Amino acid sequence: MLKGKYYPVVLLSLIICVSSVYSQNGTETILAADLLKLKAISQVDISPDGGQVVFVLTSMGKDEGDNTGERDRYRYYRHLWMIDLEGPVSLGQLTYGDRNDNSPIWSPDGSQIAFLREYNKRPQVWILPLRGGEAYRVTDTEFGASDPRWSPDGQRILFSSMIPDWAIEGEPTWPHERPGREFRDAPNWKKIEKQKKTEKIDGQEEAERIKNENADAKRKEDESEVTAVAKPDGTLEEIRAWLAKNASRDDPRVFNRLNLQAERSLQTQIAFSHLFVADAEPGAEEVQLTHGFQSFRGADWSPDGTKIVCSSTRYEKPPGWNLDSDLWILNADGSDPKLLADWEGYRIMAPVFSPDGQTIVFMTQDMREPGHSLRQLATVGVNGGDPGFLTFDFDRSVNDYV
Repeated sequence: MLKGKYYPVVLLSLIICVSSVYSQNGTETILAADLLKLKAISQVDISPDGGQVVFVLTSMGKDEGDNTGERDRYRYYRHLWMIDLEGPVSLGQLTYGDRNDNSPIWSPDGSQIAFLREYNKRPQVWILPLRGGEAYRVTDTEFGASDPRWSPDGQRILFSSMIPDWAIEGEPTWPHERPGREFRDAPNWKKIEKQKKTEKIDGQEEAERIKNENADAKRKEDESEVTAVAKPDGTLEEIRAWLAKNASRDDPRVFNRLNLQAERSLQTQIAFSHLFVADAEPGAEEVQLTHGFQSFRGADWSPDGTKIVCSSTRYEKPPGWNLDSDLWILNADGSDPKLLADWEGYRIMAPVFSPDGQTIVFMTQDMREPGHSLRQLATVGVNGGDPGFLTFDFDRSVNDYV
């Protein structure tokens, strides 16, 4: 329906890129510093009425917050921009300053834009009112937020957060890989350190207690761990406690995962993606919808706002050994999560409800040949059943869809 309105966005991309890198005059050569003038457009989202587009513009500039003393230190900046698709082309910048704003998404009525911005060194969900006023922060999730999604009525925002395994209650659903060991057979030092920071504010003990019905039981459990003795030459339990304490500080870094290669570093921590929801208001209280040693990703609301569909995997072996993911559905309050489609040999990603709520569209990939198999579009009924390909004869991978 909006296919014809994508052309101004493509044209805009070309104009910005060409004008940014065009540094030569006549026979003047391109310099290495001209690379700093490159700008890139990403994360495009079209307004509900199809008249405007919001996107992220990535550029490079001097690091104004650099305290290292180095001269001409540069960094990436990401800001939100908007362009009108109807009438004369009108381009405007929405956010400014020392920012890395990303993941913009329009509210259903087109009056606000939710996006991600760092707060206390963690990405959080913010909202920018387009009718005037400053952007305000919605979430303050402990481990940061990602992938915001407005509810159909525009009253709530669904988002994800990566929670490290040490912060998850309960036991993993797969057997321990280390012979003779059990999960939680050594003190949870990261949890202990976190509690110490929580309880000691300005030198006053017990400044803030855990507020839930099991606070006393949790405190006793954590205090029993604090009394654990860590010695390199003690008993077996003390040696394990000493090794676990060192590993909690990445000294040395202990890897027990296959996908340990990050973009600029190595990652030792296993984490799981979980779904949260918060009211679209300043400083709203977040409610965690999913729990446990299981990741829930790529979530989408049903058109009536009563259901949430996502991809997930119930692990029967360590997460690094499992490349598969299935289609799951749950109620909007997080209750009754259940498997909707398990397509053997295929990985299911980024599910989206159809406008009538009767069909779910998703990306899928044959994991029996993950090195060169194409990502394809497929569908399944909202009540389950056999999935069907939409792009089986298409000789390209699907990267995004609407």
